[in-house]
Amino acid sequence: MTSTTGLQRRSSNAVQRAAVITHGKPPTIGPALERLEKVAREAGVELLLPDEEVEKHGVGEPEPDLTNADIAVVLGGDGTMLRALQRFLATDIP
Repeated sequence: MTSTTGLQRRSSNAVQRAAVITHGKPPTIGPALERLEKVAREAGVELLLPDEEVEKHGVGEPEPDLTNADIAVVLGGDGTMLRALQRFLATDIP
C-alpha cells in the first residue's frame, strides 16, 4: 500500500481512473467523499461518477461508462458494497 501523504511515482499499472459508488444518503458519507477527491487529485487519479452519484452529491460530471475504471471505490456499508459488487460483477474491475 502506498502513502497518501506524498505524490508517488506512477508505474505502468498504476490506477488512473476510479469509479465511485456511495451510500444512498449523502450525509452518511460525511467528509469521506471530499477526502477521496483530495487524495485522487494529489495522485493524479480521475474519479468516475455515474449519473446517480453526480445527482446525489452535486459534484463532477456523470460518466456513462464505468468500465473504463481501473478500480471501484465504495464509500458506505454492506448494502453499498453489495450494490457495487452487482454493478461490477461481470467486469475485471476490483
